[in-house]
Amino acid sequence: MMRRAFIAALVLLTAVPLVAQAPKGWRVRIDRSTSAADPDAAGAIKFISMGSGFHATNPQAAVFWNPANAVTGNYSLKGTFTLMKPSGHVN
Repeated sequence: MMRRAFIAALVLLTAVPLVAQAPKGWRVRIDRSTSAADPDAAGAIKFISMGSGFHATNPQAAVFWNPANAVTGNYSLKGTFTLMKPSGHVN
């Protein structure tokens, strides 16, 4: 029972910085690696407003979204991404 409480507290503590770093209204979900051959890198995910866009630092895979940005029906989506520090694998 003590172990479950510790794990729950640890999950809560690791989630707090993500919420604090995301711009207002935005959500962050970490997609943790399930492969021992491809482990997640160390470090915190950071997602901030920068200029007219956003800046994401992802040592682990993550999904960023704002629930207010919802559409229905047919639509097109366009984005521009700049990889600041290439990794050692295909992105």
